[in-house]
Amino acid sequence: MSLPKIEEISLFASLGAFLIVIGCTTDKDAAAEELETVDFSEESCPVIEAGSWRAWLNRAPTVGTAQARLIVEGTPSLPTPGYEARWKLGPTDRAIPPGQVIHLAFSAPIGMVTTIVTDTPVRFELPTPIKSYRHVTIVCGGTVLAKIEPVDVAQ
Repeated sequence: MSLPKIEEISLFASLGAFLIVIGCTTDKDAAAEELETVDFSEESCPVIEAGSWRAWLNRAPTVGTAQARLIVEGTPSLPTPGYEARWKLGPTDRAIPPGQVIHLAFSAPIGMVTTIVTDTPVRFELPTPIKSYRHVTIVCGGTVLAKIEPVDVAQ
């Protein structure tokens, strides 16, 4: 059975409008959508060992911004190579100077990978107007991987 011409036109118009809307997403939209698909729940942390962490506030201006940048680096051990880190900013407490919580999640590699514990370097940067931090806490799946204090300041 074939569709009547009016229904065919409506179907194609709807499909065309859908494709136009999909084609108009921005990088910011894609990044927000990607964060929504990352599992930050308490059961989803593949980290085997927290590894070493450091955090510092870089106050030196960079091209395009006069704001300082909070930089966090770590090397957690993961069950296989190929995991990709995803970050989500958590709450900043109201102490002076404040503490910052940052959530970390991982996307598992796609396809076949060797099962070998792998130290995986990760890095997070955040432009910030805050002049200093008391501590930075890294949380993965509800588990605190690191509480970094003090947070050094680089000029």
